[in-house]
Amino acid sequence: MRVQDVAKMVEHDPELQQRMKDDPVGTMATVAATSPLQTDTTIYRLVVVALSLTILLSVGGALYLEIMGKTTPQMLTALSGTAIGALAGLLAPSPNRE
Repeated sequence: MRVQDVAKMVEHDPELQQRMKDDPVGTMATVAATSPLQTDTTIYRLVVVALSLTILLSVGGALYLEIMGKTTPQMLTALSGTAIGALAGLLAPSPNRE
């Protein structure tokens, strides 16, 4: 995590400011251990949107091919199934979260 990001977090979070005053070394270790994947919702949203679009396009493509009387490629079926599984894994609550 960049120093600018930490400074912005401290600036906007009074609880974090107090923790920095009480235990600066411990607080910095905790903040540094925090992954951007845990704090940055933009990455999470982009992945969810990309997987959702993959599902919609692959299912739509399969339906279009069926309507046109052509066979659906197995890769299209596998792609949609994999994207559905990945999306379910992302949206399911983590067992270690309280």
